[in-house]
Amino acid sequence: MNEIRNRRGQRERYLKHSLRYLAGRIPDLESQTTRWAYLRLLVFVGGLGSGIVLRWVHEPLSWSILALSLVLFFWLSRRFAVAEASLQKHRVWERLQKAQLGRLNLDWQAIPEEKVVPAVPDHPFDSDLDITGKNSLHRLLDLSISREGSHLLAGWLRQTHPDPEETRQRQAVVRELRDRPGFCNHFQLAYYLSGDHHFSAARLRDILREDPLLDNAGRSLAGAVILTVTNALLAVLTLAEILPVKWLGLSVGIYAIYYLWHTPLFRSAFEKAMELEVQLGSIRELLMFLECYPRHKIPALGGVLAPFREFPPSVELKKILRILLGIGLRMNPLMTLACNIALPWDFLLAMRVKGMRGRLQQNLERWLPVLTQLEGLVSLANFCWLNPNYQFPALSEDRQSQPLLLAEATGHPLLPEAGKVRNDFRIDRIGDTVLVTGSNMAGKSTFLRTLGTNLVLAYAGAAVDAREFRTVPMRIYCCIRVSDSVTDGFSYFYAEVRRLRGLLEALEEQEAMPLFFLIDEIFRGTNNRERFIGSKAYLEAITGSGGGVGIISTHDLELTHLAKQETQLRNVHFRESVVENRMVFDYLLREGPCPTTNALIIMKLAGLPVPDSTASSE
Repeated sequence: MNEIRNRRGQRERYLKHSLRYLAGRIPDLESQTTRWAYLRLLVFVGGLGSGIVLRWVHEPLSWSILALSLVLFFWLSRRFAVAEASLQKHRVWERLQKAQLGRLNLDWQAIPEEKVVPAVPDHPFDSDLDITGKNSLHRLLDLSISREGSHLLAGWLRQTHPDPEETRQRQAVVRELRDRPGFCNHFQLAYYLSGDHHFSAARLRDILREDPLLDNAGRSLAGAVILTVTNALLAVLTLAEILPVKWLGLSVGIYAIYYLWHTPLFRSAFEKAMELEVQLGSIRELLMFLECYPRHKIPALGGVLAPFREFPPSVELKKILRILLGIGLRMNPLMTLACNIALPWDFLLAMRVKGMRGRLQQNLERWLPVLTQLEGLVSLANFCWLNPNYQFPALSEDRQSQPLLLAEATGHPLLPEAGKVRNDFRIDRIGDTVLVTGSNMAGKSTFLRTLGTNLVLAYAGAAVDAREFRTVPMRIYCCIRVSDSVTDGFSYFYAEVRRLRGLLEALEEQEAMPLFFLIDEIFRGTNNRERFIGSKAYLEAITGSGGGVGIISTHDLELTHLAKQETQLRNVHFRESVVENRMVFDYLLREGPCPTTNALIIMKLAGLPVPDSTASSE
């Protein structure tokens, strides 16, 4: 335990040290930036003013001062830009480090929530295990830069049929990235240092979708070339006085009409080029980082990054820049007129945009899936780095292997490390059911969520909160957090019945992958007698089932006697003690049925009227 705290303490000390350094460095950089800005302004105003004044006294000296001031101004501007870039980098890094410290200490106020993914209604375990939502596992992990990346991570955490091969591949990359936090840090910095953060893969694809106007750019260019060549020939013939000027005027007029007719084409093409610059510009630094990263050091990640080396983003970004420079030349009306009289300039630019769109469509389908995947992998790796005591699980595909699930010293990743109690647990065979009994607040619900959440992390490819964790691929189904629905007219009890019916149907499905079910306080929505009868029948139905294994918690101690009849039913429990009129829980899992209850004790300690003899017997 001390070793675990020491390793986590190293992470916390590193983050706090970084924040202390940044807290002192940022004011210095702000002062430098302000100083360079004032010096630049002083040189500009002083140089310009001195040059103008001295022009009447000594003109050569005036021009010398203006030239020197211009050189000094550009040098100071460069120094200002360097200082401002450094200031921005330190501010971004401070924000990221604060979020990191928030994740380490589960300080939800410090963890960004811009891309919180809402829980999916009727999902087999999403709401039950707090996988997505405001204070969820997904929000704790999520470092994605795009909404698509955030949803991909949520999809990994919510997968209902885990693929063991995909899990192993993700786990291999996550292992590498965990040991290279510099990659994860630079991955985030490279994006946030690009300026405005408007990146959207969906928006990029939308920009590059089919456009009838742009698709006809080739034919439009051909017509424009014919007209400009005709104009040039007529201009030569007119200058040679072979033809009268009216023919040239007629040709130019036709070309002008043809040009104006194609104004929507130019507008569409130029808007696309500028929007592409905005979208790709927001991830330019990131694309360059991924393109240039030395992959030989990280074999598993090197394969993921291969598309950025084979189809370099830098090439496409340069082409976009050249097109934008061409568009910039025509921003002046006189330049637009001059360029388009001599050449079909705007038609050529539209054709360049069309060609670029075709190439980008192909390359983006190579880059974007990888970029989105990297967002999820970086999120998982960062989570593992923040929790160095977590272990990567062993995943077996042999359903006959025993145990099916082994968790040693396992804890809940959404609970603070201080005071966290860890438990051992195992379940051996298909059809085994574990019945958890215990008093109120003893830890039954948290234990169920602990196992479910760690299974979710294991199947996603992350490390889990355990000293050792072994499992086989299983479908997860929970009945832990059930709520009534006023809109649909469902009572709590009926909502629970529907959920439990869904679990039975999932057990009966002809699936190669077993079901791992977690049921908390079965049939809590009805009276004691009917709850016992229904729970007994349900336990008998699922215990020994060939479709899965699971855990059920209950207050009904009478259900523990079923273990004498059902060989695949096992009892475990949590207990408490009363010390100086105070309930004390150790949250340790023990074998066998619970020997105590505490409902009447809690009522008595709260000041409610309870017979002394009854409360003491409890």
